[in-house]
Amino acid sequence: MAQVARKVARAAKTATTATTHHSPLTYTPSVSLKLGPTHNSRLRSHYESTLADDLMYLHYQHHDANYVPPFPPKKREHEGAADGSDPYARNRPPPRPKGNKTLKPLTTNVGGKVTAVEDSISTGSHTTSNSDVERNATPAVASSSSASPITASVGVKHTGGARIDRTITQLKSIQLHIMSKDAISTRALLIPAMFQLRALSGSSRGEGGHDTNKGIQLIYGRKNLPQWKLRRGVPCGAKVTLKGDKMYDFLGTFVEFVLPRLREWNGVVMPAPSVNRNSPSMVSGVVSIGLKHDAIELFPQIEVNQDLYPRLTGMYIHFFTNERGRGAQNKARALLSGFQIPFTRK
Repeated sequence: MAQVARKVARAAKTATTATTHHSPLTYTPSVSLKLGPTHNSRLRSHYESTLADDLMYLHYQHHDANYVPPFPPKKREHEGAADGSDPYARNRPPPRPKGNKTLKPLTTNVGGKVTAVEDSISTGSHTTSNSDVERNATPAVASSSSASPITASVGVKHTGGARIDRTITQLKSIQLHIMSKDAISTRALLIPAMFQLRALSGSSRGEGGHDTNKGIQLIYGRKNLPQWKLRRGVPCGAKVTLKGDKMYDFLGTFVEFVLPRLREWNGVVMPAPSVNRNSPSMVSGVVSIGLKHDAIELFPQIEVNQDLYPRLTGMYIHFFTNERGRGAQNKARALLSGFQIPFTRK
């Protein structure tokens, strides 16, 4: 009887397994799927077909093939460390710069670095060391027969090991950033900000099967600031970084639906011409725009169901480009103006 019962149970189990059907809405395949591009971004096509060529024409700086860029500034040392007159400065690190650490301007040229001095040193025809080379050497003019053609390829290295320092200005990523003062005391108030970023960006962690998508991220305090009631490690905001087609889709929505409907807004205010061009903000190649909660209501993702967001918060939009060095801020603004973002100066 026991054997018969086991045979009946095994037959019933086999019949049940054979008739089981998985719903296409709830069934998750055992393989990992990755979502690829589903459509061509209009702004990406506009950049590749029109805007990139215009920016290369506007920002082109011609140099001779034997152009030698200036050496980076020498590391600061204590007074008396070179000649040994000050025993205090011996074997001590250089003094830290006063104030915020400024970014050093980089050389940004279309042509590659000249390797005339490097080649002579490597072949042995020049017996002096690199430190003996004058730091402010004047560029030598070469004949047309010795001049090498100028290329605009990204990351190309010449025979002398020099790398092209300049590429066409392009948009790398867009970051949406929200800081909430009320969330410092009540962490639950960060939930509306996270929902707001989720609706505007459509980004989530690991979306499309890509592990590099981090989605919405919390911002934690780095220092203890009693005047702001901020403690280290306490969440105080949220951010999301957009790249690729999602970046261009958000930019298109921002330019076509939000900016034309802003009242009494003439454009992004630029700093005065007297601002130091070597400041960290001027050489970083990042353009930031601040929006109040009134402007957030104009996004179609929020406007279609505004009752779901009873507490909207203003946010910052940071546009990251590949430009660095002196004049990087102006080149980044030229790129954004090509996407119809207006700039003005008071």
